[in-house]
Amino acid sequence: MVSTVSVGLLVLASVLLNSSSVQAAQKIRIDTTSRPILRSEPEELWRTKSKEWKVNEWKMWLKKTDGEFKQFHASLEEVKKNWIKENGTGVKEFIDLTGKKWLNFNEAVDREYKSNVLKKSASWKEAQWKEWLTKEGKKLLEKDWQLWIAQKESLLNALISVKWDPWKVSKIQEWKTIGWKFKEDMHWIRNTFYMPEIDNSPQNKEYKDQCNEWKQRDKMETDQWNKWITEVEKKHVNKDCPEWAKWKKDKTAIFDKWATTFIHTLIKDKQWIKWKK
Repeated sequence: MVSTVSVGLLVLASVLLNSSSVQAAQKIRIDTTSRPILRSEPEELWRTKSKEWKVNEWKMWLKKTDGEFKQFHASLEEVKKNWIKENGTGVKEFIDLTGKKWLNFNEAVDREYKSNVLKKSASWKEAQWKEWLTKEGKKLLEKDWQLWIAQKESLLNALISVKWDPWKVSKIQEWKTIGWKFKEDMHWIRNTFYMPEIDNSPQNKEYKDQCNEWKQRDKMETDQWNKWITEVEKKHVNKDCPEWAKWKKDKTAIFDKWATTFIHTLIKDKQWIKWKK
């Protein structure tokens, strides 16, 4: 598991790199509309404010972020709806391709399904073919359908991740780059490397206690943030929207109707005779 200090270092490194890029750009061209990454805060604010104040600042920020997520989630739902509309025509293409594959069932298709039906059916009669098609054959068709649906769902999830992942990263970076918070983290992360060399004098013990208090508070923030992310993803981000659930239900009904009719057609036409040629 990545330690809190390691995560802090990664965030701080990202901020410092961004700061360097901004400074370099300003040397070339002054942009009066640009804003610094860090909010303007008194330099020693983190030293003068109490633990209770800092904890309350975190709680207020998390509450604010929860409110902002509601707006973001609304836009995410629109992305899902638009994607579903744009992908509504793929079912016919899937059915056409699947039907063509089964009409020309050959050794390659047999290997794909690992059914070995062409070999074991050498002495089958019509009744045996009928039984296999209505049972095993139908299951193979349904398996193809479920795989196709899963691929579609993966594409939708990837689209959601493209929107969601940067948003949640930018939000925690927003917290980490608040003026007093950034300065406090930078101070303790830097000094943590030298802590083992500090003796146990009363003055240094107080310093260590302050560092430990920061570590505990930073861990508390990380734990609460991860818990919030998990809950939001479970309840909202990764949950099927009504349109997607309805789309799957409606399209599956279309597929089931086609598959039943198609199996009957294969049996009526004794399609296995062509397969064995």
